[in-house]
This record gives sequence, structure tokens and C-alpha cells, in this order.
Amino acid sequence: MARPSGEPDTFGDLLRYLRRRAKLTQREFGALVGYSEGQICRLEQSQRRPDPTTVAALFLPALGLTDQPRVAARLLELADTARTGAEGSGVPGPPPHQVARTGALTLLRARLEAERCVVLCGLPGMGKTSLAATLARDWPGGVFWLTLDPSGSGPEESISSLIRRLVRHAASRGLGQARRLLETGTGHEPALPREEQLRLLTDVLDADPPLICLDNAQVLHDNPRIVTFVAHLATTTSVPILLVSREELPLPGTSVVRLGGMSGTEARTLVERLGGNLPDAVADRLVARTGGSPMLLRLALGQLRRDAADGPDPARLVERLETQPEVASFLMDTTLDGLSAGSQRLVGLLSVFRGPVDLHDEALVELAQAADEPYDLLEAIAELRRRQLIDHPSLATLHPLVHDHVYAHLVADVGRRRRLHAVAAAWSERAGDEPLEAAWHYLRGGSPDEAADLLVQHTRTLLRRGQAAEAAELAAEVLRRDLPPEDRRSLLVARGDLLAGTDHAGDAEAAYRQALAGAHQTGAPASVAAQITWRLSESLLLRGQVYDARDLCRRAAASLGDGDTVILAQLAAIECQAHLMLGDHDDAIAVGERALDLALTMTTVSPTIAAEVEARVHATLGIVHRIRRERAAAEDHLRRSAAAARAVGMPRLAIRSTYNIGALLAEDGQLDAAVATLTGILPEIRETADSHNLGRVLQGLGMVRYMQGQGDAALALFDEGRDVNARLADVQAVAACENGVALALLAVGRSAEAREVAERMLEDTARTGERIARANYLDTLGNVALVEGDPQAVPVLTEARELAAEIHGAPYVLAVLDLHLALAHAAAGRLEEARKIVASVAREEMGDLGLERLYTEGVLALLDGDAAESLGLARTMAAKAGEQGYGRYALAARRLAAAAEAARDKGEPPPAAAVIGLLWTDAPVAVAPRGR
Repeated sequence: MARPSGEPDTFGDLLRYLRRRAKLTQREFGALVGYSEGQICRLEQSQRRPDPTTVAALFLPALGLTDQPRVAARLLELADTARTGAEGSGVPGPPPHQVARTGALTLLRARLEAERCVVLCGLPGMGKTSLAATLARDWPGGVFWLTLDPSGSGPEESISSLIRRLVRHAASRGLGQARRLLETGTGHEPALPREEQLRLLTDVLDADPPLICLDNAQVLHDNPRIVTFVAHLATTTSVPILLVSREELPLPGTSVVRLGGMSGTEARTLVERLGGNLPDAVADRLVARTGGSPMLLRLALGQLRRDAADGPDPARLVERLETQPEVASFLMDTTLDGLSAGSQRLVGLLSVFRGPVDLHDEALVELAQAADEPYDLLEAIAELRRRQLIDHPSLATLHPLVHDHVYAHLVADVGRRRRLHAVAAAWSERAGDEPLEAAWHYLRGGSPDEAADLLVQHTRTLLRRGQAAEAAELAAEVLRRDLPPEDRRSLLVARGDLLAGTDHAGDAEAAYRQALAGAHQTGAPASVAAQITWRLSESLLLRGQVYDARDLCRRAAASLGDGDTVILAQLAAIECQAHLMLGDHDDAIAVGERALDLALTMTTVSPTIAAEVEARVHATLGIVHRIRRERAAAEDHLRRSAAAARAVGMPRLAIRSTYNIGALLAEDGQLDAAVATLTGILPEIRETADSHNLGRVLQGLGMVRYMQGQGDAALALFDEGRDVNARLADVQAVAACENGVALALLAVGRSAEAREVAERMLEDTARTGERIARANYLDTLGNVALVEGDPQAVPVLTEARELAAEIHGAPYVLAVLDLHLALAHAAAGRLEEARKIVASVAREEMGDLGLERLYTEGVLALLDGDAAESLGLARTMAAKAGEQGYGRYALAARRLAAAAEAARDKGEPPPAAAVIGLLWTDAPVAVAPRGR
């Protein structure tokens, strides 16, 4: 059943209706959600795409929709459609000067009615999309139109996404079965198998068949699963399907309509509408030479109009159209002097662009000629090529000095310069899909509010494309302009998001704090301030300010009501991570489960935000279980986190979870697999300038190289990671690398330097509150003391063990510390105490722990005079370490075996100091303890 007549069917229309129903003005509503009046106006007029996260977090409570799930879900559905498929969610409007193509339209409609599934093929510029859109606008039933991402990497290119969009479209038309399919897998009903989903989808579509139009369908050529899905719909449903493609698709039995150029009559009509005044014969020949391509006709007519005014034979020029760009009529000076008026205008246009542009792009031609008066584009291109000012028109750019010179002269005509920037902005945003470039042009075109809007709404896109630094710099420039308080606050948050995790993380924190201060100063609702708070808290965690982050989350949560589910979930996700970093694992699990429960309640209304929360919480719980050595649970959480983060466009979190999977592999003794996992994510990290994850991965790789016995390589990786983290001012991340540096220095025999580093990192992290980390750092200092024969090893390692014992669920850390403490007692001559400690340690064989136990037992046996037992344990250790690739342990085992053989030959055990430190250093160790 179709949707009731008159019900809003766009996000903007429904927002306007709900706002008015709530008796709020645009200004009043904007104040409730932290937007300016202008932003609300643009959203209601569908001039800007909504952010579904903000809609769910702020708009729903402000509109009183927390108890109206159907209306809330509808608003979120329209927001998601407008956000992820804005350019394809509605049928495109007609282009300027459109000419009806009756014959092609009739053929296409007849083929669809007869065959139901049709591929409309043709070269670029032939008008395929315009023809399909004309048919869709006149279609008697419903129309589902989706423009696929030309790169083939958009979120719509998956079966699940396409099913979800089709179901939402059906639900928006009032089909009840679609509602049931939407609710499956959301907590209301369990997820259905794919076969059952397809069966229900078939029933839904057959109930009221819409026309399904997929534009840019050539991207499906490398996606056989989607092609198979489309073929399934074509054979099992009665829906008509139209695929608009530059290529034929592997759909056997599907009808193909090839669209060539316009017919003679149609092309002649376009020529007339574009202002061409040619003899019939010349016009016919022009149509023939251009193949009736609408784009080529537009470009050709510009040159013909100019040349016709000068008197040359137009027929001759038509015959030579393809060669005109290479023909130079005159040799001129290689300067700007003497350029024709049209070329000067084209140079002016090029001077506002910061990179190459395609001068044959139809959208750019239309925009430029409308803003800068019509001129002969082809002649200008030919002249600039002839003068060596540009090379190829599809990648046209000026020499940097010429570019700057021309742009400087545009200052004399501020109005024209702003118009040209407006052209560049509109083209970059709509045709070029370059939001950063568009924002830059909007700012220089005198529209800072438009620039701010673009940066805010495309933050994730900019992060994904590795444009965060440049976008943040532009945001700072926009912030220096006069902006409404709400626009300023939104842009400050966006700037923080862009800088968080980079070398400028301190600037990110400052941006968040400014935004939060602005929210308090303007009396913004608590929900607005809380939405900034969870971002600030996440940034603080990345910089080691754990207590501040936790307390901010708690205070913000206390200021919210039960209806602020989204923000409460986001705050809980960050608080969960803070508890992990503080070693409060039980609290981390409790808060994480609360966050997941809140996310579950949001799944139907806001699945994207629910997935974001789940991605964060699963990442944290994965680390908790990793520390507890609960491998299966840890891997499950981490893989769920990575998958969810990828699905909702959170690459940094996906990388972080993948890093932890690599670390888990290393701890499990799968060192080669760990290296492959960690090195596999390095290219993406460097491409996106993700400094936080870069520091983590370098530290992780360094630790694996250390375990493999490659001390110098490990030291280089730790040093690089330390430098990266120091630029971020991340105290704990610096300390983690410093810990590795100390171990690597110890391994290569530089124990004095290792001690200095270990003592420094303990001092630097004294107040961060991370107990597990501090226990590890104390353990490293204790290891240095053991190598040096320092009796202070016992109190240092005892302190480390007591600290770790305060944390529930860290058995591995406790076991390692017990083994090291046993060695410290053995070094002090207390063998009986050492044996008691070893006996209390569970026999855990995962990763390096089993090797550490073999080594400890071998040392105790040797010092107790049982050289044969020690030799046997050392050989077992060497064999296991060799199999698993633990070079450091293999070397220690061989050295212990040599000491045992020497003791057997001499008939007496060696000095304790001669064997105690073999586990940590490749260099000779002290043979007698010394005081300090």
C-alpha cells in the first residue's frame, strides 16, 4: 500500500513538519540542537545533507520523538537516505536546455515493459542518465533510484546494503511486510538467513512493484555478487529494473538498449537552444561529426560562434573540429599579453582552481559560462595549448607563476573573483565530489558559512581520504571569519575530529574545549555539551589523561535524561575505555555491557550510531579479555570491532582493533602471523596520517622483533614509535615505546642506558593511573637490576607484583612477575623462596609464558646443583623457542645449556649472577652481585 498522500517524503520536509508540530521556530529549534538558524533552514530546504548521528542524538529528543519510534525511525531513515545516497536517492532533475528524445524514450519504455530488466549502455556524454531520469519521472508507479559510487567503493555496493535500501523504500511506501524485514536482527526479531530475506524481499517488491533504477551500474562489473542479486530479482519478481551503465554487464538474457547520439531533429533542436545559428547543411554535418553527443555539441558550438563572427567558412571548421586544439595559427610571445578575451576568461577560471580540471566537463562548462558570460571555450583551449599555457584540456592547469599572477590580478575585480570561486565550489562539490576543495572555494568566494557546513558534514570523508590535516587548517581559517555561534561550535568539533589521532592532537583537544566552552557560554542544552564531551574525552584518552576523561564522561552523563540514549551510549563507550586504561577491568566490562545494551535499543532507529558504539566497546572489551588471556573472547570482540568500524566508516578504530589482533597473535606465539598483520595495516595508517595507530604498530612490531631476538631492529622501531608518540604528547604511548627501548638496550648490552630510560618512564607515568602499564615498567626496571646484579631487583619486582595483584583478571602479568621475582630471590641466595614462588605459578603454555617458566626452572635447578635437570630443561626450551620463532628465548636457552654443561664438567654450579640475567641480554652478565 502506498504512503498516505501528503506525508512528507524528504528529510527536509519531514523536519519542517515535525518542528512546526512542536511549535518551534527555526531559531528556537536550532538553539536546542546546537545549530544556527541558517543551518536549520538549509536542512529543511534540502540544501544540506543531515548527519544521522546528530539527528539521532539531538533532533529526536528536541522534537519529542523518544516515545514515538515509528516517526523517529522514519526521520532517521530519511536522514540516512539523504546522507548516504543524496545524489542517487531521488530521480535527477532535467539538465539545462534538455531536448526530448522521443524515439529513444519510447524504445526504452517498451523494452522495460516487455523484458522487465534492461541495461541502458552508451559512451559518456550520450545522455544516458538524462534519458533514464526522464523515463523515471513519468513512470506511473513508485521509483527506487540509486546512483552508485563511480569508484565502486561506496557503502551501497553490497547485497545487504541494497536489500536494506530496497526494504526502506518499500516501507516508506507503506508496505507492512517491509517493516517486519526492517525489524529482523535489531533486537525485536532475530536476523533472518539470507534466503529468507530474499524471499520476503520478493514478496514485498511484488506487492507494489517499483521501477528500480541503478545509475553508474558499470561499477558492478567487478562485483559479481550484486550482479547475481540483480539477476535474482529479475527472475523472481515482477519489478522492472533499469541499469544505466557505460559497459555491458554480465547478465545473461538481459535486454540491452544502446544509446547513441541524438537524432538529427533532436540535435538540431539542441543546437538552436544553445544559440547556434548555422545553415542546415552545416548543422547536419556538425551533428554527424559529433555523433549527436549532447556534450560535444555544447563544446563545439562555442568555437563555431566565435569563428562565424570572424567570417571563416563554418563548413570547413566543422570538418576540422578534432584537430583544432593542435593547430596554432600564430606564434606569439610566451606571456599573457595578447590573449583573446575568451582565453583571458578561461585563464581567470583556471587561476582559481588549485589543481588540474577537465575543461570538457559539461557541468563545469555550464557553470562557468553562466557566471562569467558566454565565451568560446574551444577557441580558448586551443589558444592556451597553442601558447603552451596548458597541456591537455582534460587535465588543464597553469604554470604556478602564471597561475599566481593571474589570480593576483583578479583582486581588481572582487565580484568576478568571487563568482569564479563560486563556480569552482559548486563544481567541486557536485560534479567533482571534492568537499575540501569546495569548502576552500566557498571561503574565498565570501561564503564562510557554506565552507563550514561542508567541512562539518564531510569530516569522515576527509579523514578516510587522508585530507584531515589540510581540512583542519582550512577549518582554522574559516574560524577566523564571522560565523554564528552554532556554526563556530560545530566547526570546532569537526576540527577536533580531524586532528584527533594526528601529530596535532593537542590542537584537537583545544578545539573541543573551545567548542565546549562556547556551548556553556551560549546556554546550549546539556545534550549538546555532552556530545562534545565524549569526543573531548576520547581525545584525552589518546593523550593519557585518563582520570579527566573518565570524570568528564560521568559528569556529562549525570546531566542527561533517559531520552538521551544515543549520547549516554557514546559516553559509556568512552568511560569503558577509561576503566580499561586504569586497570579497572570489572568496571570496564560493566560499563561496556551497559553501553552495548543502550546501543541495542538504538538499533532500529539509528543502526549506524549503534554500530559505532558497538565498534568502540568491542575494541575495549577485546583488550580486557586479551589482558586476561581469554583468547577466544578477545579475538571475537576485536574482530567484531574491526568489522563494525569498517562498516560505518571508522578506519582508525578498525586499524586499532586489527593492531590488537596482531598483538594477540604475538602473545599466542604466532610471531610471523603477527608481523604480517601489523605490517599489513601500515600503508593505510601512513596514507591517512594516523599517528596514534602508527605509534602503536611501531611499538608492536618492535616488541615482536625483540622476541625474535633482533635487538637492533627492535630498538630502531621503538625509537621511531617513541618519536611519533612524543609529537602527540601521549605520555602512556611514549612510555610503552620507552619500555621497549629499555628492553632493546638491555638486549644489546647497554644496561646503564636501559636503567636511565626505565627510571625516566616510571617518573613520567607516575600519575597516569594505568596500573598494568606501570607494573610492566617496574618489571623492566627489575630485569635491568637482575642483569646488573643489583639486589634492588627484589623490592622493585615485589612492588610490580603487588600493583598487578590489585587488578582482577590479569593472570598472565602476575605469572610473569612471579617468575621474575623468583629469579630475583635466587640471585639473593634464597632458592627455597624462589622454588615456592615458581610452584605457585600455573603451568600456562600460551606464547612466551611457558618458555619463561622453563628458563626459571632451569636456572633454579642449575643453582641447586642439578646440572643434568637444568640441561634437559634448557634443551626443551631451545627446541620450543626455535619452533615458534622466539629468537630471544632460543638464545637464552642455548646459553643456559652451555652453563649447565660447564657446571656438569666442573662439578659445581656457577655464580647466580652469571646465569640469572641471560634471559634479557645477549652480552656477558655480571658474575657477582653489587650494591647500589
